[in-house]
Amino acid sequence: MQNVSYYRVLTDVDNNFLSEEVPIQVNCTGYSRYSGEVWGRTVRRDYYLFYLWGGGVRVDKPAEGRVMRPGDMIVFGPDQPFDYIKQPNRDMEYYWVHFTGYHAGRMLEECGIPVNQIVSPGIHLELCEGFRSLFSAFLTRDSLFEIETAQRLCAILVQLGRALSGHSEDAAPTDPRIRQALGVIHENVGRPLSVEQLAEESHMSVSHFRSVFRRITGFSPQEYITLSKLNYACLLLRQTDLSIREVGESSGYADPQYFSRIFGRHFGLSPGSYRNVKRQEPEKFGNLV
Repeated sequence: MQNVSYYRVLTDVDNNFLSEEVPIQVNCTGYSRYSGEVWGRTVRRDYYLFYLWGGGVRVDKPAEGRVMRPGDMIVFGPDQPFDYIKQPNRDMEYYWVHFTGYHAGRMLEECGIPVNQIVSPGIHLELCEGFRSLFSAFLTRDSLFEIETAQRLCAILVQLGRALSGHSEDAAPTDPRIRQALGVIHENVGRPLSVEQLAEESHMSVSHFRSVFRRITGFSPQEYITLSKLNYACLLLRQTDLSIREVGESSGYADPQYFSRIFGRHFGLSPGSYRNVKRQEPEKFGNLV
């Protein structure tokens, strides 16, 4: 891949902005690859995310002489002097982005990404795709440009946060097998679903499917199925005039008595009472899933 760089303000050479008017603002971003001597010695007003893809970099400030290896990253904080230099004998490749905004620090904290500290999310192709998606947003400078670039940066931070949280490939929230199962559950709340069926469609044993599913969602598959059905039933009770029987059938409960019983077990009141309370006091109950 060739060196690329994209700037929010094309007429500004640094794009070194501090903004407290918007939640997230991307000042500039890019991909760089160098074979000769390279260093960074400065201080900026914004956050600087540096994700190393190849080679080595010695960071002397603020990391006290640490060497970064492929898969390592650091976020230099605003007004933090930083000093790094490329290690010899190998090309250095890295993705980078400068960003600001009044929610930027909180976003990093919520994603579990420390500031001014070298961490190792590892080498992940989806992170490269995330950066390239951010790059592409700079090619369309319409009225939604600022929102789009902020949204794509947030997606990158979420990916980095998940990688840093220690999820294995087998049990990551992005595991395609579990994502597929979740999609099946949400798209089929009106019909019976068994854990055995979901496990078979996911090409996993039932026990392994249950284990991975709980590790990712925090619920057993059956609990998640039930909560999804009840959540859909709540939506119908709030927003339609369907009878209680029709709501139960639409949520996958052919027996209205069983529907009322399981609904009451989770909410402490009948579906009819829930509908009345919700229409009179809309904030009293929130969604389950």
